[in-house]
Amino acid sequence: MNQEESTYELIERYLNKECAADESKSIEERMANDKAFADEVDWFKQFRSDMKERTSFGVLAEIEKMKREDQVRVKRKMQLLVGLLISAAIVLVMFLYPSSSVELVEPIVEKSPREEFRKRLPQWEEYLPYETGLQSLGEEDDAKLREAQQLIEAEQHLEALPLLAEYLENLSKDDDDYEMRLEYGKILLREQLDVEAAKAQFSEILQSPALPFFKEAATFYLGISHFLLGQQDSTRIVWQQILNDADHRYYQQVQEVLKAEPKK
Repeated sequence: MNQEESTYELIERYLNKECAADESKSIEERMANDKAFADEVDWFKQFRSDMKERTSFGVLAEIEKMKREDQVRVKRKMQLLVGLLISAAIVLVMFLYPSSSVELVEPIVEKSPREEFRKRLPQWEEYLPYETGLQSLGEEDDAKLREAQQLIEAEQHLEALPLLAEYLENLSKDDDDYEMRLEYGKILLREQLDVEAAKAQFSEILQSPALPFFKEAATFYLGISHFLLGQQDSTRIVWQQILNDADHRYYQQVQEVLKAEPKK
């Protein structure tokens, strides 16, 4: 869902009843004639309603999941239809020209979110910095954690990934290590391009009793994950709290990212 920023702001003003009468009428006419636009308005209206009842980022995750499932179902139907049409065309050509050599053209494959992320990551990697001198909250005699820290300090982040995964998995919910979980999420993004797994780590921190310091960082990194997928609308939703607080420690970075991104 790659919505233009101007359209996103228009929907927000419409739902806030801030539009002039003629502008509201124009939007309602567009909703009646443009199903995709109407769906975007309905989605954002539902999200705002849900957020009034629950402030957890789990709401966003659930909405994204439902939208993703709907998109997959639609995409599968389209792929099936295109496949049937291609097959029918091939059969027809072979029937009409049985002795001819027919050169089959590879269908155009839509760029995947992972490819979009890979393309954009180098430009924005500086906003996902690795930390040094990490102070763990875990047991000092945890051998895997010590080894993971040594690898991180040696800038061998990919090698540290399985050790961090095992360390974090064995922690109890009452004794989580949010600093290491943040680092684990960033390594998943930068080294494995595993956006969904990284988003899950940041969301877990946001839904935990972590200190504001860690939640602020998790909010920023969750937003940058959406941003690197080209999802500008959900990026702004995740970053809304930061955008509304000029004293937020990530406010300047958020402004830099959003201003530098060219409008489509």
